[in-house]
Amino acid sequence: MAYDPQQRFLNLVPGGNGIIYAIQADGNLYWYRHINWTTGTPASWANAGSGRLIGTAWHKFRFVLAAADGQIFAFMPNGDLLWYRYMLSDINTGAGSWHSASGTRIGTQWNFPRVIGGWNNVLYAEDGNGDLRWYKYTGTNGSFSWAANSGSKIGLQWQTYTQLFADPNGVIFGTRHGSALSWFRYLGTNGTFNWANGGAPIDTTILGPFERALFSNGSGAVYKIKTNTANPPGPDNQLQWYRLLNSETVNTSGVQWA
Repeated sequence: MAYDPQQRFLNLVPGGNGIIYAIQADGNLYWYRHINWTTGTPASWANAGSGRLIGTAWHKFRFVLAAADGQIFAFMPNGDLLWYRYMLSDINTGAGSWHSASGTRIGTQWNFPRVIGGWNNVLYAEDGNGDLRWYKYTGTNGSFSWAANSGSKIGLQWQTYTQLFADPNGVIFGTRHGSALSWFRYLGTNGTFNWANGGAPIDTTILGPFERALFSNGSGAVYKIKTNTANPPGPDNQLQWYRLLNSETVNTSGVQWA
């Protein structure tokens, strides 16, 4: 199936350590890795920047999230949650294989308007009321196992954020249209209400328009697709890098951007 090259990717999913899983409009799943993801060096990509094709038909999922160990959580339109794991054998080329249990159903009724996370096997689901619910997958190899208290409500009124995305160890970033990037950190481990700064957001800075994709790839490394503001506007085809050096301690050590 042909696709518009100016609208090539449906989703960019961070996989940690600079890895990005890119879902193309025709359903192809590509593996990329920004080698110097901690410093932002632009021309530093595995395979000279060429993606490695590792899957097909991934456009069928509503959401796709990943952990930093190759686990991928894929949400079907009917609410089923499927588990995959890409077992990397060469971090320089993206060579690897899929775990034999990939595609196993590990959850049902995930009909939430928005789900973020994946890091540390924690998923945050925003329900229709804007409440944020905490889940943690404790299974191995695609087994159906979730932490006690999964589904607990840990926050209110998250629908006010146009974009939400997570970093490891409880860090969540949120943006409202044209506003600053807000920082939160969930400190709970079992679905209790336990937030840094009492749950209040800390605004880090205004990094420009955030109407396009925005995601974090661990340790405060934040990527966004730059919105073209020319008149008339051109294609949104620039990937920009930022890094919040103290991503887990903003509430105690202030905002420290690289």
